[in-house]
Amino acid sequence: MMDNVFINVKNKSHTIQAELEIRKEGAQGVILCQGGRFGGWSLYVKDGKLNYCPLCR
Repeated sequence: MMDNVFINVKNKSHTIQAELEIRKEGAQGVILCQGGRFGGWSLYVKDGKLNYCPLCR
């Protein structure tokens, strides 16, 4: 999502809460992300585990 359509969390403490329903087969992929030219963040599932990357590049 672009900066102008999402909550500005740059240089601010924040919490992300998600309620997910995952099939028995498992899941993998991005749930929510925001970024731009100089980095961003992502909430995603990889190898069956929930991950958060605050400064993905």
